[in-house]
Amino acid sequence: MEKNRIIYFDIAKGIGMLCVILGHLSLSAINMVVFTFHMPLFFIISGYFMKKQDTRLVIHKKFRQLLIPYFLTCLAIAGVSIVKDLLLGRTDELAHNLLLWCYAGFYGSGNPYSHPFYVKAIGAIWFLFAMFWSVVIYNGIMDRKGCSVWVLVLSLAGYFSAKYIYLPWSIQSAMLALVFIHAGHYCRIRQLPLTPPHPIWTASALLLWLFCMYVDKGRFYIVGNYSQNLVIDIAGSIAGTFLVLVLSQIIERIPLVSSGFQWFGRHSLVILCLHLVELTFLPWRTLLERIGITNILVIGGLAVTGKLVWCITGVLIIEKIPILSVAFGLSKNTTNKEGTAL
Repeated sequence: MEKNRIIYFDIAKGIGMLCVILGHLSLSAINMVVFTFHMPLFFIISGYFMKKQDTRLVIHKKFRQLLIPYFLTCLAIAGVSIVKDLLLGRTDELAHNLLLWCYAGFYGSGNPYSHPFYVKAIGAIWFLFAMFWSVVIYNGIMDRKGCSVWVLVLSLAGYFSAKYIYLPWSIQSAMLALVFIHAGHYCRIRQLPLTPPHPIWTASALLLWLFCMYVDKGRFYIVGNYSQNLVIDIAGSIAGTFLVLVLSQIIERIPLVSSGFQWFGRHSLVILCLHLVELTFLPWRTLLERIGITNILVIGGLAVTGKLVWCITGVLIIEKIPILSVAFGLSKNTTNKEGTAL
């Protein structure tokens, strides 16, 4: 174990990644909870560990860390799409579907759009493009005078411009995410106490998070820059992240549980990529209903189990393939020792 890792941050990332998977079950009761914080959490943690570096170094480093896995996942999706069309005998659609996935991979949008032109969604790995741009942009402004003003202006520009046109590479989502990067970085430079958490801080964060959940019911989507109450949602996301960090410190004291979440958190990037492939091509609900399982709770439980088995097995396989292990940052030579979000 690397001496400079903070264990409860790894646990928090594991919780966040589990929430990403649960959020894609499309169950309103779950989404009302996880969508209040699960994506902001990763940006906040990334901001907490950010240090000013040469721009070219940051671009090179984050391209290798985030975008190489992104494009490899796009290739995997295109490959699985070809196999799926061949197995189903849809050879006449093969070229068309392949071009659509290539277009989706290039555009890098998490949501589909039809106006002012058609955009096919690439899915959950939009986050990798957004993280890349948010880190690069924030690195450029973090030491400037009036950094908070820069963050406010860029975040609002990303948020409001997305209402009219959604630009490629999830750059507007990245602009909105600057708020969370900045919040994490501010906690670090101001040395705000994250551990041990003061009861007043915890109680205040819990009340704020519950209020946010009550008001917006988890309808805060950085993927499409959608929010009905932006200020409340941002505050609730920060409060929710703080509570996850508090919970992570408690879990850290329970070795058996802690080790599982740590592993999940440290492999969050490759798990996200594996999850997208599964999410795109394995319709768990349809498959389970075809074999006679109709209870929604049973379907949900089996689907989550299947997703976790898929992701864990995928990680273990990729670790055994040297070129993929290096590409996804799983080898000892490329292990992320900075505690950054992925």
